[in-house]
Amino acid sequence: MNRRLIAPDQLPSKGITLGNDQRLNLEAEGRFPKRVRLTPRTYAYIETELDGWLEARIAERDAGTPEAAKK
Repeated sequence: MNRRLIAPDQLPSKGITLGNDQRLNLEAEGRFPKRVRLTPRTYAYIETELDGWLEARIAERDAGTPEAAKK
C-alpha cells in the first residue's frame, strides 16, 4: 500500500495549525491521528489519516455539532 507521510512542519499546508502540545494532547485522547515514529527523534503522520480527521471536522461543521463544543 502506498502511504504518504507528512512531517509536522508540513501540517500548516493542510490547514492544520495546532501546536505540538495540542496535537499530543488530542492524540492521547484519541482525537487526532497518531504519529508514526521513524527514528527516535523523527516522526510523521499518515496523510490519509489527516485527511480523514479534516473531513470529520468538516462534517461536524456541516451538521452544526462541533466536537469541541461537546466536550
